[in-house]
Amino acid sequence: MNFQLLRSAAGKYSIPSASGDFLHFFGTPLDRISNDASEVLKYFDAEEASALIQSLEDSAKNLAHFDCTIRIRRRYSLHDPCRSLDIYAVPTLTDNGGVLWDGALADLDSEDVLSNAKADSGEWNHFRAGTLRVRRDALTGLPNKTAILESLALYADSECSKSSHLVAIFIDLDNFGCINRSFGDHIGDRVLKDVAVRLESMLRAGDSIARESADKFLIIIKNLKDEAHCYNASIQIANRIRGALTPAFCADHETVVLTCSMGIAFATGRIAVRGTDILTLAEVAMYQAKASGKNTHYFFDKKLNQKQHSGSP
Repeated sequence: MNFQLLRSAAGKYSIPSASGDFLHFFGTPLDRISNDASEVLKYFDAEEASALIQSLEDSAKNLAHFDCTIRIRRRYSLHDPCRSLDIYAVPTLTDNGGVLWDGALADLDSEDVLSNAKADSGEWNHFRAGTLRVRRDALTGLPNKTAILESLALYADSECSKSSHLVAIFIDLDNFGCINRSFGDHIGDRVLKDVAVRLESMLRAGDSIARESADKFLIIIKNLKDEAHCYNASIQIANRIRGALTPAFCADHETVVLTCSMGIAFATGRIAVRGTDILTLAEVAMYQAKASGKNTHYFFDKKLNQKQHSGSP
């Protein structure tokens, strides 16, 4: 069960987007919780709800991952009213000073969960970890491609996707294989961790980042007004990416200099965002950038099914 939880700058909680199984579980349509989360929070008793909100406040303050197990009482269920929920969510800042969590929720008492998790505590813990942390990259700690796809699916189902635009930037580190061959995989891993930190630190509030695979990363920019806004925002981010990667990386007394090739694609409306299309187009543009000599970025041009070149500044 996937969801987005929003805390406004004024401290009000709402759920702007949620998967169908989440809505079915809580027995509520999206329009009843998109502006006020109280319809969901009412299923927690007062003490647990207070602890939950305090944990969310701590997560918002430190931009730390939210991870908890909590009991709820589903008032409409007479036969099995109490359930244990495992909740994992990753916060990002929004442009207007709020905090948005992309999260996943597991009903630990559901038959599907119990049928996959045996009584053995080790197997149960393994199942729990696999269910909730499959969205994180083990090396860098960033969200992975699965997490980005789920976030895009939630965004596609949200009201704001109807009229807003979105940008995907596909980043590939140039000649990264040479680093592993020259210095060893342990140096390569150290550099990838540092790349993740630099890329994450230069993002704007509300932007999303993920490690796609190996030496490839994804950045998603949401809620843009029009194509001109997409273009200006993506140019700004592309320049910041170059700036973040320009200083040499140092690992175990080795010095590594990196450049990257980037592909950029735009999407308008929920249909364009849904699925892997936007990421595929950005990846195609990235390979055009690499073919042109690397250390540059290309915009995907859907009319030509090719590229529109934009060189390094």
